[in-house]
Amino acid sequence: MDNEHRIPDFIKEEPPTGVSNHHDIRAERTRSGMRARAQQGWWPWRAPVGYLNERTGDGKPSLVIDSDRGPLLWEGFELFASGGYSQREVLQNLTARGLRTHNDTKVSLQTWNSVLTNPTYAAWVEADMAGPQPVRGNWEPLVSQETFDRVQAILATRNHSGHKKDRPDFPLRRFVRCAECNRPLTAFWGL
Repeated sequence: MDNEHRIPDFIKEEPPTGVSNHHDIRAERTRSGMRARAQQGWWPWRAPVGYLNERTGDGKPSLVIDSDRGPLLWEGFELFASGGYSQREVLQNLTARGLRTHNDTKVSLQTWNSVLTNPTYAAWVEADMAGPQPVRGNWEPLVSQETFDRVQAILATRNHSGHKKDRPDFPLRRFVRCAECNRPLTAFWGL
């Protein structure tokens, strides 16, 4: 290797053991503190779309409903829970009416799916964040538990594009395959 592209020795050297160990200890203390707050129903992370971070009077991290995005998300949950709209249709409606992320970008379909499946909107801290069981959050839910549960039931019957998986008109859908390539054949109504 020529001298021009030589990596300086100080970059290749390992940091002193005390430095990396100190960093690891601080990182673990931070994770432990966040986990402890979550187990108490507080929200120590960045707020999801539709909420804003806020501290309570005694300094605990919590969420408040974003007055701009929150009502749009509430309506999106309600529309989807009605069963009459796909995820894409609801998202297009909300986007046309101004729904944006915290960074002022359009909400992607993948993000919208994450919103619809995120129990934070029903005021729950997920089990993997708070411990073995979900914990009731100390903030106002954006949607009722009933609406959230209806949305989950609808999502369970649809694939990721929002289309129903099973239609009575096409009972062999996903079962009949092409003899040459083994891909499932699609069904449609004649023209």
